[in-house]
Amino acid sequence: MSEPLQHYVPKFMLRRFSSGRRELVHAFDKHQNKIFAFSTSKKSKVGVAAERAIYDFEFQGVPMTLEPALSSLETKAAEVTARVIAAQALPPTWHEEKAILASFMAVQLVRTKATMATFDDLSSRMEGVFRAEGAPEEFFQPAPLVGSKENARQAHYAAMISNASRDWSPLLLQKVWHLIKTSDEIPFFMGDHPVVRFNDPNAEGSGKLGLASIGVQLYFPLSPTLALSLMCPTYLEMMIDGIERIDRLLVGGLGDHRLLRAQQKEISDIVEALLAGSMTEVRPENVEHFNSLQVLEAERYVFSVKNDFAMVREMIQQDDSVRRGTRFVEGSGHF
Repeated sequence: MSEPLQHYVPKFMLRRFSSGRRELVHAFDKHQNKIFAFSTSKKSKVGVAAERAIYDFEFQGVPMTLEPALSSLETKAAEVTARVIAAQALPPTWHEEKAILASFMAVQLVRTKATMATFDDLSSRMEGVFRAEGAPEEFFQPAPLVGSKENARQAHYAAMISNASRDWSPLLLQKVWHLIKTSDEIPFFMGDHPVVRFNDPNAEGSGKLGLASIGVQLYFPLSPTLALSLMCPTYLEMMIDGIERIDRLLVGGLGDHRLLRAQQKEISDIVEALLAGSMTEVRPENVEHFNSLQVLEAERYVFSVKNDFAMVREMIQQDDSVRRGTRFVEGSGHF
């Protein structure tokens, strides 16, 4: 079997958010409402964002684990992201590297405690409904091949993780990938569910977060000052349409030409950066939005290079449910 302590946020990602000789990462524990720091040096045993045997299960009594496969994928992703951070740009011909990173992000979407807690919660609510409707006890028993109920749960999550690259990375590759940058003074957070999703609730699609839904964007922190943004192609199309509309206004002599040209340049610069794979520097309000998503989707821990978690405390004070990650909302209201 594998090493007992298995990380659902890879150690190479935690080290990217460390500082100083001891390579300390600052963390906020949403469950305990406390701040602490831990070392990510190679001499230290990092026990945060990790659990014992989280990727281990048995099939027909044979011990199995995903840890070696996950470790191999992490090594490849660490190399790719290191090159991106060093270049501060996405290489124009990085098809193989992009596929590796898409696979890594797809797996990261489903391997965390946040995802497991979300599906545990949904399963519990569904079981309550089925029991209330008189489902027999044998309906809830796992297949004999997977043994106990807990082992069946572990095997189910192992299957989700194993299939994630095949099922989800093609959808990620359809997005418009670009880099966003902030300053050392206003760094990005990283939560224990670092690949986060967002969709404007007022836009078409009503805020749905399925990877194939219109408008869905993903964010993934590479370091305290650099992150990947995966934009829905519809937003790029809207920006290009906006540039063309401004052109028509200028030709027609309508509106404030100075203001229109300034808007056109701002949009054109973003479009050019998106198409070239170069970097866009984001405003403080954009960093706040990014960090709020990391806080919301984290099941327990939020990490930062700085010991400043006022935003996390404020969000919890406003809504106590922020102490845990987000949960599925079933549309019919039955559970």
